[in-house]
Amino acid sequence: MPRIVDHEARREELLDRAFELFALRGYAAVSMRDLARSIDATTGTLYHYFPSKDDIFEALVRRRAEADLREATKDLSPDATPAEQLAAFTTFYVNRLDGLQDTLRVVLDFKQQRPPGEAHEFIVAAFEAYRAPLRAVFGEELGTVGLSLLIGLLTQRMLDPDAVDVVRHFRAMAEWLPQDAPPLPSAPVEKTQNEGKEEVD
Repeated sequence: MPRIVDHEARREELLDRAFELFALRGYAAVSMRDLARSIDATTGTLYHYFPSKDDIFEALVRRRAEADLREATKDLSPDATPAEQLAAFTTFYVNRLDGLQDTLRVVLDFKQQRPPGEAHEFIVAAFEAYRAPLRAVFGEELGTVGLSLLIGLLTQRMLDPDAVDVVRHFRAMAEWLPQDAPPLPSAPVEKTQNEGKEEVD
């Protein structure tokens, strides 16, 4: 009787192992054969799931971004204030610093291996996956600043680990929030048909 293969589980296993290899060796040093060997499969099986190494990389970055955002917001109530939301994000970042730093390192390595401009669209999309929820919580400007702060902290931590105090930086960010800031809606409020129209006597 043929063995039943859970293709989705196999695909997820591949993405997890691929990330470990990319983080350990660098994007350019990992071949499709290395990836296949890591999950005890043939390269033919690997190509069944993904057309190329680039496709594997892009899928794993999106998957990690989605998982990170679920983890960062899982304990937030719908009526959490901006200060409470920032506290939750801070806790998440502190607990996930090593993983986030590995993600940034792999993304930067991927970009370096591509011809100029070729990876731009994907890099923008990867950063936007993290930037969008920050904007939803803190607004357009502060959300963008928040991602810039995070990337800067992760980069500095790679270059000079002892100089980075993540909690102190996020406390400073918290001081930018208005003390009386109301809870943010969990979804945009739809405008009524008459909203924004002038009444005519």
